[in-house]
Amino acid sequence: MSRRMRGVGLIFLLAWTVSASAQSVYPNRPIRFIVGFPPGGSTDVAIRAIAPRWSERLGQPIVFDNRAGAGGVVGAETIAKSAPDGYTIGFGTSGALTVNVTLLPRLPYDPLKDFAPISMMVTNPIALTIHPSLPPQNLRDFLVWAKTQPGKLSFGTAGTGTAMHLSGEVLKQMTGIDIVHVPYKGSNPAAVDLMGGQIPLAVLDLAAGRTHIRAGRIRALGVTSAQRSPVAPEIPTMAEAGVPGFEVKSWFGILAPAGTPPEVVARLNADLVAILESQEGRERMISAGLESAPSTPQFFMETIRAEIPRWARVIRAAGIRLE
Repeated sequence: MSRRMRGVGLIFLLAWTVSASAQSVYPNRPIRFIVGFPPGGSTDVAIRAIAPRWSERLGQPIVFDNRAGAGGVVGAETIAKSAPDGYTIGFGTSGALTVNVTLLPRLPYDPLKDFAPISMMVTNPIALTIHPSLPPQNLRDFLVWAKTQPGKLSFGTAGTGTAMHLSGEVLKQMTGIDIVHVPYKGSNPAAVDLMGGQIPLAVLDLAAGRTHIRAGRIRALGVTSAQRSPVAPEIPTMAEAGVPGFEVKSWFGILAPAGTPPEVVARLNADLVAILESQEGRERMISAGLESAPSTPQFFMETIRAEIPRWARVIRAAGIRLE
């Protein structure tokens, strides 16, 4: 081969190497983010609150794709069946990844095999609330009072199988009280009926309930998390208010399809965690009624793995079925 031909070949090889290297840099095009709920819900609000900062760090736009349906299942399925290249990611909720394994035996994905967890994102604090005209002033009073009226009290929630519903069932199983579940299509309608006296009790997420609690329109007896929530630090935990060991968390995190390259997951995790751990990120979540809860991918997967059997036991003991 002539010196000239070798030089041309070397130039071609160098150009190809530079081009291939440029193409391999992640990300080099917009990222589609799947939200498994309608616009305006807590998941949608949370990601839109930090998306500008995340997009800035990634150097690419984040394009939202709301795929609502079946309590987040439609969105999770969309993620699971997308190309594992880091350009389709989205939300996985505690319901879609843990509760529905038992409630929906024909779930169109395997939470432990079909995803590459990126990070937990937030927890959604929950509170047991009552109408302020009722006699109990605290959780201990409520438990004594409820036991005198078995089967006569009802509690509203955001719907069957939600973390709010399961919180009520855990309370029943831990204390022996007999209260009847009334499912609504979201926490806001349940809060409205509680304020109107149509129901005496409700288990609400604080994003829907905190304004009414602070205005005295409803009374909060306890939050379901292990620690008091920065969203409403004045409300005691259920454990400190009278039910030791009580803990229920509603959370959502960010997933990619299984097979996504580890270096891509690591990049997405690092940027997301940095935002959520910042003062601005925490304040944005609290303003939305949520708590920042970033994690490693490993912790996120361990949480999914641990909660599937826990909720299976609660659901079977309560005889919960989707209508």
